[in-house]
Amino acid sequence: MEDKARVAAEIGAASRSGGYFFLRHHGIAADLLSAVYEETRRFYRLPVAEKTKYNAGERSQFLGYRGLGREKSTAHAGAEACEQYRIGNTQGSLGTPVAADFYHAPFVQGACLFKRLVDLGDRCSRRVPMTWACQRQILTRP
Repeated sequence: MEDKARVAAEIGAASRSGGYFFLRHHGIAADLLSAVYEETRRFYRLPVAEKTKYNAGERSQFLGYRGLGREKSTAHAGAEACEQYRIGNTQGSLGTPVAADFYHAPFVQGACLFKRLVDLGDRCSRRVPMTWACQRQILTRP
């Protein structure tokens, strides 16, 4: 228990000072990470016409593909010079004729990794508030 409290304190301190932390020995298999990288390379090598079948938009809760220049930056005037693809959780059903699984189809391993990362994040965040002096203000609603 003492070790868990120490790790929670370190995560809390890193989150407060830098805003993020790196986690080693997280239990996510190297094979899964390799499969996600390969899946990603395979998708981005597809012709644009194939990738745009998965175009993201408000109705898809922004799941899916955003081609070059579609993402606008608040940090500078102009569009981002990169392609992006979003998988993830949604709120209720999508406003499209297809389900969220359609947008996750090109990234089966990525969706698996996403679920594992959500679980890992949940487990970390349950431990960290124990160390925060402002626990009551953060975890309660007015």
